[in-house]
Amino acid sequence: MDLASRKVLEGVERISWEGTSCLCLVGSTIASLRYLGEEITNDYVMGVSGGAFKIFWEMPWSPANCSLLLIGEEPVRRSFVALGYDYSFIPDYNPQDSAHAKELFRKKIVDSIDSGHPVIAVGVVGPPECSVITGYDKGGDVLYGWSYFQENPTGYFSTEEWFENCHGLILIGEKKPKPSRRQVLQDTLEWAVKLARVPEFKTWVIRGAYPTRVRSGLAAYNAFAEALEHDEDFPADNLDVLTFRCIPIANDGIFLMECKRGVAARFLKNMAEERFPGAEELQEAADAYTQEAQTWHQAAGKTPWSGAPEEERRKIADPALRRELSRLVREAKMFEERAVEHVEKALKELAGH
Repeated sequence: MDLASRKVLEGVERISWEGTSCLCLVGSTIASLRYLGEEITNDYVMGVSGGAFKIFWEMPWSPANCSLLLIGEEPVRRSFVALGYDYSFIPDYNPQDSAHAKELFRKKIVDSIDSGHPVIAVGVVGPPECSVITGYDKGGDVLYGWSYFQENPTGYFSTEEWFENCHGLILIGEKKPKPSRRQVLQDTLEWAVKLARVPEFKTWVIRGAYPTRVRSGLAAYNAFAEALEHDEDFPADNLDVLTFRCIPIANDGIFLMECKRGVAARFLKNMAEERFPGAEELQEAADAYTQEAQTWHQAAGKTPWSGAPEEERRKIADPALRRELSRLVREAKMFEERAVEHVEKALKELAGH
């Protein structure tokens, strides 16, 4: 075999919801930069990217609500600025010449791996969520890597049919000076407030899709709660529909929100301990996020997920259960509003100094 046609970066850590991060973009970023020698935590990357502070609700019943990339490049930009790395974001806007696009993607991947840098890809294995490309064979016709959605959990996946399912690339560039911790905090608080206060964002366009509007922040809580009360969307005699409803409600909704708001609390608590101006308000915000995470935990205990036994999934058709979940979503929103108010006060103190 021509060794120049194959290269694999050994030792990139596996990405998983339990072990790395509850968000695929964040987990893929962590695994890639740890391979490059960075000591970074999930809480920190979740914070600076906005993952800890976001909630999206794309109608109707979209399974994409979980994706931090749903609104495009901004979470990527903020992550890499805070982490001190250049990057290139190559989106796939339904290219007219697929052969040219595949060659472009292949060359970018091969060049990055040859330079010793993993590549964050959108898709490749599973849905349009981030994965880590760790190597190639046959000059890039075959790719290796880690995905949250791969079937084999013990080693890198291998695929020849990667381009058809690749919706974009994030190429990690050279290391550069990081902003100060205070600047990172200010930027993150501004982003957290925007994610909460701006009611809608335009979605990122991927292959075969059209731009839409996604509810965000406090408006998304309302949309989520109201959707749970649409009884006509939950036919008791249709298990396939009920199972599909469990994905945005449980897997990518309630369970994920418990994780994200718990991280938000820890991120702000850690920043408060650095005693920047506004530290007391940050601690108050962290307390509110902790209470919100506890509310989501209550909801999670009542909610069937899409992989639950049939009798559990069928429970989502029960109007009484869904109204209780709707009540808890609105209760979580109350704590969210409280947290955001404290974040805004902390930001005012920080900017004022």
